[in-house]
Amino acid sequence: MKIFFAVSLLASFSFGCEIGWNHSLASAKKASATSKKPIMVFVTSMTCPYCTIMSETALADEDVCGLVTAKFIPLVVIGNSDEMPKKSRVMGVPAVLFVDAAENEIAARVVGVRSAKDFLNDLKQRTQR
Repeated sequence: MKIFFAVSLLASFSFGCEIGWNHSLASAKKASATSKKPIMVFVTSMTCPYCTIMSETALADEDVCGLVTAKFIPLVVIGNSDEMPKKSRVMGVPAVLFVDAAENEIAARVVGVRSAKDFLNDLKQRTQR
């Protein structure tokens, strides 16, 4: 039953958006090391209505999708799962973390649901280094 809900939640990320979500921290770290792109970790839960709103709005936005695809290795994880970066803890979801291949947080996290416009601005701020 738990697996069904997880698959259903993760499947909702594919509607209207072409973000190629990784579901494995190991594969995201490997891709990050190869591409030199940081990992953008979308931390969610199966019972979070705000996570669903964010996935269906901000993360489905064409401009957000383009920037995420160009600048980050996208990873979606259920909070406190084994796929969470080991050096990061979150107190609530949705949360977006920015980590390197060694799992170090390299930019300020985004916490709470964000509109597409606000999230795009958040991402732009984190890519200007």
